[in-house]
Amino acid sequence: MKLETMRKEIDQIDDALMTLFKQRMHVAKNIGALKRIAGLPIEDSAREARMMQMRQEAFADESLWPYFEKWFNMLVDMSKEVQR
Repeated sequence: MKLETMRKEIDQIDDALMTLFKQRMHVAKNIGALKRIAGLPIEDSAREARMMQMRQEAFADESLWPYFEKWFNMLVDMSKEVQR
């Protein structure tokens, strides 16, 4: 596979990630509004731990897991920021 072909593939993946990121942030913002109305805290460490455990079990690639975990933690942190 040529370098340029692989770069185009990365570009397509990045486009898909951008779309999903925006979708996730909009949903997180709406969740924040619902939490405010219900008087619930933004932080839910038990849910975050369950989410991470489920993701780790489904991920099935130990060599890449540390990178995904770092990325996912940043994503969760940004989701909490947009909920505020």
